[in-house]
Amino acid sequence: FRNAFWFIFGSAAATFGFNTSQTLMPLHMQRVGLNPEQIALIMSARWWIGIPLILYISHLTDHWQGRRGRRTPFLMLSLPFMVAGMVFFPFVGTAIGCLIVFTIFAFFMQVKYDTYPLLVYDVAKYKYWGRMAGIMLVMGNLATWLGQVVLMPMTDTHGEKTVYLLAGIILFLATILTIVFVKEPPIVSPEPPMWNPLPVIKATLRVGFSDKRNIWLFLAYALSCGPWVVLNNIALQARVNLHMTDGDIGKHVLAYGTLAATIVAVIVGWTIDKIGPVKAITIGYVVFIASAIIG
Repeated sequence: FRNAFWFIFGSAAATFGFNTSQTLMPLHMQRVGLNPEQIALIMSARWWIGIPLILYISHLTDHWQGRRGRRTPFLMLSLPFMVAGMVFFPFVGTAIGCLIVFTIFAFFMQVKYDTYPLLVYDVAKYKYWGRMAGIMLVMGNLATWLGQVVLMPMTDTHGEKTVYLLAGIILFLATILTIVFVKEPPIVSPEPPMWNPLPVIKATLRVGFSDKRNIWLFLAYALSCGPWVVLNNIALQARVNLHMTDGDIGKHVLAYGTLAATIVAVIVGWTIDKIGPVKAITIGYVVFIASAIIG
């Protein structure tokens, strides 16, 4: 229970700072003169980095043999670089500068968020994984909402540099609390990690494609990630076409969606159990496409 508390608290607090800064990044790029195509290309760096990195980092953390556990060393490694990328981002004013700083931020952010979910499996019993995920989802949504109604409006009153700095401090402290207070079980792999990423990625892909039915699942999952394209551009749409300020975007656009997602998160597990995952996904996708077209 101690592990669960500090893990969920640290996750929610980190989300409070992290999601705010990530939402503000495309708005900053638009403010310094980048067009939507340039912004989209820079933001896509996160996903290109994530493709090989998630396969590699998951292998390293599974086979890590350090004295401080398997997962927390990677949280410690990623934290200073990720925070530095957040804090320095509002100081860059060119496309190349934004690309360099965002790539550093995205790389180490990917290291953290490829590692953080795996910590759940180590600190919680199998029968509690679903409940842990549900509580984390609700708390994460509430933290995101607080960032939208508290931190984002501060860009209008205190300037964006102050907001990025506060977001970085909150992320840093929240992650440190997780590292200090969450105690990993003494799980040690008998085999050390392979450092060459190429055979690691090749072996992982070989396992994934060993069953041809998985290809349909991979394709379906890839298509289900399509909404991220829309979600990443909602704030930009409000800024460019509706001429809203950062604070108004947070309070009067994004906050309502986050509250709705929080309410849905409470009942979604029960709904899936009642109607099945296929129907739940279908209903969700239809509603999303309709709302995206209207928006």
